[in-house]
Amino acid sequence: MVQRSQRLGIVLTLAEREEQAAGLQLQQARQSLSREQQQLEQLQQYNRDYLARINGQHSGLRGEDFISYRQFLQQLQQAEQAQANTVQRWQRQLQHLTGAWQQKYRRRQRIADWIARLRAGEELVLDRREQRLLDELAARAKGDW
Repeated sequence: MVQRSQRLGIVLTLAEREEQAAGLQLQQARQSLSREQQQLEQLQQYNRDYLARINGQHSGLRGEDFISYRQFLQQLQQAEQAQANTVQRWQRQLQHLTGAWQQKYRRRQRIADWIARLRAGEELVLDRREQRLLDELAARAKGDW
């Protein structure tokens, strides 16, 4: 007869798979967030460099050049803001996925602990049964002499 703890091994396997899948999603989200943060930092650096270049050439700029630089700078700032929004979305997604992974982890742990308690109980029952059989055999052997 298959013990209850052995039958629950399937449930544990499924919980482990769910935890691993959640962990993979979490890892991918971390990588995406890192990539988006790097892009934001690049945009910010380019913005600083561009501003420094404009400020260095400010005295020698014609009016239409200055307007063109200003428009480009506004577009650059809009791109930077859009990228900052993307980073924030990935941060929220990462928080959500972290919570989901933690939930799957705790569920797997509870199942594993439950199975361990069941096994301990099953072993105790088997040990008592074995001891009872040994006692009966010993009593029979004693009675036969």
